Amino acid sequence: LNFKNLKYLLTVKIKNEKTYLQISRNKQFGILITNYFQTLTGGTCYYDRRNLYKSSEINKRISYYNNSQQFHKHPQTHSHRTLIWLGEETHKVNCEQNILLVEHGDFISEAFEIIPGLFSKTSGIVFITKKSNLIQTITIKSGSVYEGKKFKGSSKKVYYPGEIIFSNITITKPSFCEHIIGNNIDQLLIRPIELYEFPYAKSINKIFGNNSD
Repeated sequence: LNFKNLKYLLTVKIKNEKTYLQISRNKQFGILITNYFQTLTGGTCYYDRRNLYKSSEINKRISYYNNSQQFHKHPQTHSHRTLIWLGEETHKVNCEQNILLVEHGDFISEAFEIIPGLFSKTSGIVFITKKSNLIQTITIKSGSVYEGKKFKGSSKKVYYPGEIIFSNITITKPSFCEHIIGNNIDQLLIRPIELYEFPYAKSINKIFGNNSD
């Protein structure tokens, strides 16, 4: 179904050569199809589990009677709607080390050739995982790199636009800081994160108007 430049996936039933859309009260009528949550690479998704715990505790205390006076407990709901996405490009290669065109700790640009015929989708620091003399994975963590010391206090924290680190690093987008310990010098990798908001389910009237019956 196409409506106001949006696409919905519906479940229909065909009876007597006619197509019917069956909708019951308090039930979803369809699913919105969107690429809004599609990411360029893999990564890790985070959310605040404390919100889920609070929601569960509240739902344990909520119950009601319907019109037939039958006792029901309120269905489980989630109160959190925001997910944090920390992108990370990972390639499983399982190759010999002698064909690598990058080294562990290198900072590479987008479309850089990692091994013959394989190019990076993003820019960032290269991390290589090796086992039994074979290169298993090549990971690229995007972001800005700063070299220096005393980064421990700023690592594993999320910063938002307008915040300043070490009085001279201005954050322009939501970012996660990661401390990378090197042989000669330490590095601080400021990795951009994406915030995704998941909307609540809407009734048919709110989407299509009051004349949708």
